[in-house]
Amino acid sequence: VVVPTFEMAKAPVTVDQYRACVRAGRCFEPGRGPDCNWERPGRENHPINCVDWGQARAFSQWAGGRLPSESEWEYAARSGGRDWLYPWGNEEATCERAWMKDGGPGCDADSSWPVCAKPKGDSVHGLCDMAGNVWEWVADAYHDSYEGAPADGSAWEDPAQS
Repeated sequence: VVVPTFEMAKAPVTVDQYRACVRAGRCFEPGRGPDCNWERPGRENHPINCVDWGQARAFSQWAGGRLPSESEWEYAARSGGRDWLYPWGNEEATCERAWMKDGGPGCDADSSWPVCAKPKGDSVHGLCDMAGNVWEWVADAYHDSYEGAPADGSAWEDPAQS
């Protein structure tokens, strides 16, 4: 896959950033629940979670951007397409580099972490939280294989999603 030049935000969208979109009338409030950051005090700088693909897409458009393609996201998460497992290289994923939750409280917390709180896990381009913290949406529709995927780095979209 050849990935053309693109721009990506340095960090995941925060609760405060998403709240501005809701106040502007361009985004819907996210889901609620014990793991959701939306109504939790002190989580303004935590990543927004409990949003679906449509909500993530609406925020991106409101902010003047778009969701990255899976190829773009993977390229960024591997620090510019390097043959690495993680943004920081091939060293083991630890709580020093990424927030991880493996079936219970992660890294001594039962919540997400503020964005960019693990600088040792940043990519060489300064992108943070590309591994750990919360799941991130891409523009591509889900496919169970790469057979037929675009080779130009564009999103493999499903017309039914648009």
